[in-house]
Amino acid sequence: MPGPLRGQLTDADFAQEYALLDRLLPGRVTNGYLKSARAIVGRRLVALHDGTQFKIRPDWRGADQLLRSQQRSLHMHAFIGDLVAAYAVRSAEPDWFDTALTLIESWCARFQYPRDARAMAFHDETSARRLSYWLRLYVSLRKEGRVADAAAHWARVEALVDLLGLDAMYGGNNNHGMFQNLALLYYCKLAVGVEAVKQRSLARLLDYFERAVSSDGVHKEHSPAYHFLIADNIERHLALIESMDAPCGERLRKLLRGMRRYGLNIIAPDGTYPPIGDTSPVSINAAKHNKLFGYGDNEPDRSAVFFDGGYAILRDDPGKGPAQTFAVLCASHHGDYHKHQDDLSMMLYADGWIIYESGPYGYEYRHPMSIHGYSSAGHSTLCLPDAVPCNEAGLVSIDLLSELPATSVVSATNRRYPGVLHRRTLTLRRERNQVEVEDYVETRAAQPMALLWQFAPGLVPVLAERKVQLRRDGRTVATLAVESDALAELTLGHGDEGPDGHPKGYVFPDMGRKVETWVLRIAVREAVSWKCRTALFLSEFSLSERDAALPASVPWSEMMNDSCMPASIQDN
Repeated sequence: MPGPLRGQLTDADFAQEYALLDRLLPGRVTNGYLKSARAIVGRRLVALHDGTQFKIRPDWRGADQLLRSQQRSLHMHAFIGDLVAAYAVRSAEPDWFDTALTLIESWCARFQYPRDARAMAFHDETSARRLSYWLRLYVSLRKEGRVADAAAHWARVEALVDLLGLDAMYGGNNNHGMFQNLALLYYCKLAVGVEAVKQRSLARLLDYFERAVSSDGVHKEHSPAYHFLIADNIERHLALIESMDAPCGERLRKLLRGMRRYGLNIIAPDGTYPPIGDTSPVSINAAKHNKLFGYGDNEPDRSAVFFDGGYAILRDDPGKGPAQTFAVLCASHHGDYHKHQDDLSMMLYADGWIIYESGPYGYEYRHPMSIHGYSSAGHSTLCLPDAVPCNEAGLVSIDLLSELPATSVVSATNRRYPGVLHRRTLTLRRERNQVEVEDYVETRAAQPMALLWQFAPGLVPVLAERKVQLRRDGRTVATLAVESDALAELTLGHGDEGPDGHPKGYVFPDMGRKVETWVLRIAVREAVSWKCRTALFLSEFSLSERDAALPASVPWSEMMNDSCMPASIQDN
């Protein structure tokens, strides 16, 4: 027999089911949601996620002039969250729900698919978020007994569900597709006759989660913040998924357990994310990270290497808390999602950040700062001005880990530049409080090449021959020393100061905000091979001890063990 026709739950079934969704559907956008909601009702001013206010005019004039991220915020109808939150505390004031319904109706009249298919109004993730906010409004209307309004709104919900069901609208195996499938599962929890939608969404969701996480538990979209985002969404939705498919829920529980080690180890000693990929260097939510990864209850590892995920994380002593030394080597390339040109980039924290990254400026990809943040110019790695990396998988790898009580050594290789091999070896010497980075580059044809070191905000470098003293608040916190087998030029840059050709240094502490910082470029003009060693002597050593630790000339047999050198690229 055919199943029930698609439609709304009965009142009795709705009363039983909505409580679970109430904890999952999106809520207010702003802390001052009551003020925001009154601005929406009285002046049609909606607050976007970046704090901008947009006035909704007839035909939604001006919406297409907003920045991409602002359009995303507008078209997901996040303003519904503030209106529903305002109703919860001021139900006697009229127009909260009526305003939401009026704005949705006017939006539907202005934006239609497929006519506006290329607009942000029908962006894959934005449309999924809009469904979630529409369901938030629907649940509120049903709870308050506004049956006719709920039924009329449900028709719009079903039209959006049908749209999200189109193959052309599916975001695929990425976090956009995840949000689409989660929104469709919310809908399925409130509907009858939707078994096919439920089964397809569950299958897609499980396929994404299991494909998107490496065998050693690292989310593959190249950003610690997205690792947290995915783990958080798995954890928050386990009860919903288990209520629909218990075996699926159990597989996701197992996957989530495997994500804990990287989630714990990638957090910097100061409680921030390192700005890898599209991750801004913000302070983490300690309570949420405790729940997901055991942060605060469990000490991170001295050495945590994720060969499949593509990260090596070394510490001198995790028990030292914010005073410890923490180094990260990035060798992760799983596609282009949130991927920066950061292959073999290294970050270093030693009682404060020393070597850093620009991080993401935003998703306006043509903006000069966004271009800088994504390019090798914003990272501490090899920069080849005449080469473009390919996107073929499997060309970046961590090859070696050597672990002794006083020393950890990790090596990684990048072959993404056609005809170029780059091998980087990172060594942490715990007893000396010293970090060494050994780079070897080999190319089929001579070309200019450079290594960049991005210095953290607040550091002031002083360059003298082959050494750079790094000072913070007038105190030397590290000394960087360079040895090269080819004639190399050391150049400092700051922000966009200096003549054309100078390196440019920026850090983006938040999306859309820049801080000018110092950057060191070590450049050779033309070479087919190049060996360079950069040693960082940290603050516990005096300057004389640092000078004594690095001879004026280091024999290459000592500097790089020839037996560990990579094979010629002609052999690959």
